[in-house]
Amino acid sequence: MENTKTTRIETPITDQITKSIFYQKVSDNSTFTRDTLLNLANDLRAGQEPLTHEEIFSMLKPTEVGRGCIIFSGGSHKDRSINVSYNTIHGALVLYFFHENTFIGETEVSDESIINLVSLNEYSKINWDNFIKFVKNVFVDLVLSAIKNGKISAGEFLYNPHTEEQKRETESPTPLVKRIEEALRLQVVSSASSLTTSMFNDIVKFFIFGTNNFTISKPIFSTQKRPFIGHIVLEGGHQQPRKIELYHDRKSNGLFLRMIQNKVPIGSVLIFSDEVCGLYAPSYNLSYIWDSFIQLVIHSLSAEVVETIKRGEFDEDRFFDSSSHLFGSLRDVNSVIAQTLDGAVEDMAELVGMLADDAVDVDTDTKWRKVVRVIDGLKKGFIDTLPTDKSGGFWA
Repeated sequence: MENTKTTRIETPITDQITKSIFYQKVSDNSTFTRDTLLNLANDLRAGQEPLTHEEIFSMLKPTEVGRGCIIFSGGSHKDRSINVSYNTIHGALVLYFFHENTFIGETEVSDESIINLVSLNEYSKINWDNFIKFVKNVFVDLVLSAIKNGKISAGEFLYNPHTEEQKRETESPTPLVKRIEEALRLQVVSSASSLTTSMFNDIVKFFIFGTNNFTISKPIFSTQKRPFIGHIVLEGGHQQPRKIELYHDRKSNGLFLRMIQNKVPIGSVLIFSDEVCGLYAPSYNLSYIWDSFIQLVIHSLSAEVVETIKRGEFDEDRFFDSSSHLFGSLRDVNSVIAQTLDGAVEDMAELVGMLADDAVDVDTDTKWRKVVRVIDGLKKGFIDTLPTDKSGGFWA
């Protein structure tokens, strides 16, 4: 559905965001250019789908095809980009907006709107200028919506690396332990965590009331010195995911925690049972106790991470690394997802043929399992279908 323009209420933040976008220029590295736009408009005027020869005659005709990327750079702000695709079913140009690597939102521009934006005079520079102005206005509205919905903060979007560098030169540096703790607090507990609230509830009852349910009976009464209980995954905050393993330390009757990033242990700490008991809320509000426990874990581990860095066992830049470990570029993301879905559609089409011809055999089972894996991957946010990173795993 095409984006409908809403009345924008002007505020200081709105003004700052508008200026930050409009002060930027289209980078020479952009792959969606004025010529791309003109060719697209000419095809639409001629009543043709703007597809290549290969796309038109493909056995599996794509519903959405990439047409390039527009990159905004300069203006003392981080680069922003718009991935441009054409959706043959909707008959619209689809624009995916990013602030660096953060997805802001998307919109569709109908064929009719494209034709209206681009005049018949293909040599007119105003065609491209009007289109870019239109795209920037849409970008402003999507950013305001993303800020309102908590996708990104105004501070993150307006971050000026040049200004921040000048501040660092004149101000005393923030202690490393504080920067690490602040970074960890920006992350949230992922659904990929194996430590459930039910298990945490049993841990709390064990330490506070001395009761023990079967959920954690094996780890607590195991013959091991430190039986494993489960793990917590922290993710988001424009940072690498981190895993915190929890063990029951039988000697101290406390919890031994170990944090892992990029498959490297970066800190460990022992939380005694009385610290857990100190989190107890009179009404036994489990949600409150859980949140307090996570903050205790983050605070306790932050100092240990600093010590690991000081010993040279982990690099500070690596801790704050925000680069992708799964993809080399945004194009890789779109390519992998498209290829995976195309493969699933092909397998399903062959399955239908096998069933219709009553030609069911072991290959039928194999194709069905492949389709199920893709569907499961989509349910989990596509993690299972993504390529492994440089060291072979999700936690590299």
